[in-house]
Amino acid sequence: MGDTGDDFKAWNEQDKTRRYANDVKIKKLLAANDIPFSDVGNCTLLIRTAGLKIDIYASKNKLKHGSKFIQTDPNGIINYIKKQLKKPSN
Repeated sequence: MGDTGDDFKAWNEQDKTRRYANDVKIKKLLAANDIPFSDVGNCTLLIRTAGLKIDIYASKNKLKHGSKFIQTDPNGIINYIKKQLKKPSN
């Protein structure tokens, strides 16, 4: 039997790989859809336009809009942002 510590090291490495892959995928999707964003590090992306403030936590596939958190896949994040950008701002 293997050491439990080795198992946790392997899981930790897989988690780092998954978080990095999510971050890269969401950045590519945002760039492909011409959505302006800023990268603030730690897999956090910000979208700030007139009347729209969205924080994207790419490592967890979450976004925060106002006080509402939404967890979905990267395509769901892009669809939500597109829908919010089409709404008229107050």
